Amino acid sequence: MQLTRFSGPKASILAGFLARSSKLALASVVAGSMLLGACSSTRMTESDLEINDPYEGFNRWSYGVNQKLDKFFFGPIVVGYTTIFPRQIRNRVRNVLNNADTPVILANDLLQTEWQRAGTTITRFGINSTVGLGGMFDVAGKFGYEFHREDFGQTLAVWGVGTGPYFFLPFLGPTTLRDGIGLAVDTAFDPITYINWDDMQLIWVPVAITGTDAIDAYSRARPGLRQIQETSLDPYASLRSLYQQSRRDAILNGASSFEDLPSFDDDAADSAFEEFDAEEPAAQ
Repeated sequence: MQLTRFSGPKASILAGFLARSSKLALASVVAGSMLLGACSSTRMTESDLEINDPYEGFNRWSYGVNQKLDKFFFGPIVVGYTTIFPRQIRNRVRNVLNNADTPVILANDLLQTEWQRAGTTITRFGINSTVGLGGMFDVAGKFGYEFHREDFGQTLAVWGVGTGPYFFLPFLGPTTLRDGIGLAVDTAFDPITYINWDDMQLIWVPVAITGTDAIDAYSRARPGLRQIQETSLDPYASLRSLYQQSRRDAILNGASSFEDLPSFDDDAADSAFEEFDAEEPAAQ
């Protein structure tokens, strides 16, 4: 399970707000961030190695709220999603969503001066958007161009910005002040945000994409979250620690997941491309 985006899938309300923001405001955010990066060369700060949870009381309450939401709302939705759609179809969906995230990933590759990873991102997009039929099949991964994720929270960390306080938010889950700012900037970078869907009478498109992204990501995260809940003496503290470790690994371009999903053998191939998608794609 990957927590990079589990801290907050693109919320439609936030996306709608940013879509109406001026281009000048976005340019100012980006310019200011680049200036901040130029002033720092530290990849990680001491705060990345510490638990900074000054609002633990609120966070634990919020964690309890999310447990109730999982039981009565999110859980049934996920069960329905995984029951209706076979794993192979869900993998197609995740591959398309990962491919659509290319602009955000590429922007952060470049902001971190990760030229080789930026090249991999571009190559993956070119191969998977064509041979991979719009990203449904991860053909590039079979050629050695592995998927990776970068977000602006990681970029800020590479530039030496501290994590800030830890938060556990209703609906969104674990995050930090730095990652929350990163989510806002990533949302502004995302073409889905600033395309004027309303003029094309397609306002439902970003809502559908956001909703599908959130449901699919949570369906992949939920087994690990339930295991923590059932086996840990203090599930809240365990999740907090695992989130911190996940983000630290992601910043260092290491393995950014705290749950290794079980490996299943594919059923009989249902298309000529099935061999290109035998593994679970990375979640949001």
